[in-house]
Amino acid sequence: YYEQDGINQNGNAFFDEGTDGFDNDGVNGVDDAGERETSPPYPYSLRGIQVKLRAIEPNNRIVRQMTITADFVPE
Repeated sequence: YYEQDGINQNGNAFFDEGTDGFDNDGVNGVDDAGERETSPPYPYSLRGIQVKLRAIEPNNRIVRQMTITADFVPE
């Protein structure tokens, strides 16, 4: 999403040139790393993710927590 937001982060004449399907700079082919306006949030592939949800019931002050884990590493 960070490269398809319709905002021109680097101030040149092109918008979202890292994902537009064209070789804007004429070097290294279509949508190469040099055409990106910004870096990805994680420069390396993620191995997994863990999300913890916590809910508190205010009337009886019970806390419930759920953990969701996903592994992205192929087996």
